[in-house]
Amino acid sequence: MLSRARRGFTLIELLVVIAIIAVLISLLLPAVQQAREAARRTQCKNNLKQIGLGLHNYHDTFNVFPSSFSYDSKAAGMDAIGTQPGQYNTCAPLPGVGNYGTYMRTPWTVSVLPYMELTTLYQQFNTTLPFAGRFDYSAPFDAGAPASTNYAFQFAATGPPVYRCPSSPVYTSDKYVSNYACNMGGGGPAFRINPTTYVLEPDGTVPENAPTDNQPQSNNPLAPCYNPAPGNVLIPANGNRILWNNGVMYMNSSVNIGGITDGTTNCILGGETMYVGLKRNYTNSTGTTQAWWGWASTARPQTGAIAAFNISATLCGINQPCVSFTMAQAKQRQGAAKAHGMQMSGYSSWHDGGANLLLCDGSVKLFSTNMDLITHELMGAIADGGTIGEF
Repeated sequence: MLSRARRGFTLIELLVVIAIIAVLISLLLPAVQQAREAARRTQCKNNLKQIGLGLHNYHDTFNVFPSSFSYDSKAAGMDAIGTQPGQYNTCAPLPGVGNYGTYMRTPWTVSVLPYMELTTLYQQFNTTLPFAGRFDYSAPFDAGAPASTNYAFQFAATGPPVYRCPSSPVYTSDKYVSNYACNMGGGGPAFRINPTTYVLEPDGTVPENAPTDNQPQSNNPLAPCYNPAPGNVLIPANGNRILWNNGVMYMNSSVNIGGITDGTTNCILGGETMYVGLKRNYTNSTGTTQAWWGWASTARPQTGAIAAFNISATLCGINQPCVSFTMAQAKQRQGAAKAHGMQMSGYSSWHDGGANLLLCDGSVKLFSTNMDLITHELMGAIADGGTIGEF
């Protein structure tokens, strides 16, 4: 009996113990993963809060929020519009000036740096010189591009971690991108997406806008200000690259708190996006793999197809791209957008169930994927008078 009491575990008993441990681990693993994702989601929310604080600090200094990006309309030869001196085009870059962005100036992601305690990084840019809209449309990679110290630095400088969502699969591998976009406008009240045809059309709530409202010189605060083909459908591969000027931060904007007449708690200042528009494994002439465009990029001017970066509108539903593209496909591509129109027209995230959005009062909320689309669109416009329901 004594010898039997001292014997070790049999092989079967050992296997049973291992199996029990494996079952316990399998039960605990989802909980651990959920806890990690909850932490990443919280960090993403904190990123937006920091960005919101920086934007409000900028506003306290200049009494306006920064524009999404600046376009030197005067240097480009465009006449002033409107009644106020110095009020230049706020809709779209003048087509036909080349892809490299001779007249493109500082994007909001750079303008706000000193107000997020990143002054040293900000001082390495020259805000009076052009910023490239895309990596391969910059000197020396584009022979037609003018020389600019910003071109080399904006694609060489690792972006601040505050601009990257930790849930993104390229969080550590592509440190040039940004997962956050300012809001340039909303889908109401003049336009809506036809749910059957996906055509952008007047929604019938206001008189149909004049044809000039879809031109680069338009200054109608209730309409999208640039759409090269008003009858274009939004579902083709290239999407519909619409620029807006009825939000807070659009091209050459100068909006302050007083201009947000719909209420700061009812309007979107920015939010997160998974549509980073990467060209995966792109290699430049020096052999360095980089993103196609980065956190400090502006817009790519091109006749009939303006593409803007780090900027979006509330046209599509959250996690519901307005192109023939599913979220599953977007995740498979690690967030690389299928079309520029995809990243310019809606917010999205790597989090299940919704996306974090920054409101104009500085608060951050997780907006559900199932949020009412009309409410979401109205929250993108700051002075349309639309009644916002619960969200």
